[in-house]
Amino acid sequence: MDIPIVIVDDQDVDRYLVKRNVAKTEGFGTLIEMENGDKFLEHFFGEGGGDSANDDTPILVLMDVNMPGRSGFDTAELAQQQLAEGRGRKSLVVMMFTSSNNFEDKARAEQLEIVKGYVSKPLNKKSIQYIKEIYSANS
Repeated sequence: MDIPIVIVDDQDVDRYLVKRNVAKTEGFGTLIEMENGDKFLEHFFGEGGGDSANDDTPILVLMDVNMPGRSGFDTAELAQQQLAEGRGRKSLVVMMFTSSNNFEDKARAEQLEIVKGYVSKPLNKKSIQYIKEIYSANS
């Protein structure tokens, strides 16, 4: 089964690079792009429960850490809260996706139950393999 993927990133170029790398890699399916955390939250937790709330197919989410407005961490925290309250799609595999190698960011990601990994930009073959491993372990 191909991995459905969502990229949440405010930078067009970063979304494009993920889309391009994923398209060249076997094992990935549909890719949805979102420019910010609010669009992600509305899509997956908005009225009606979001995209196929009852579908059990896990969706891989690459969440940018630093975005204007709501950060990736704030978005992940709100998503985690929504899931704890029984709302939205239950099967999300969220990975923080950033150019930051800040130790504090990595530590914060590890504290969030919803976050399953931390991937540095730009994607390369090693990080794509890591993403597949994390997805497989959590689906």
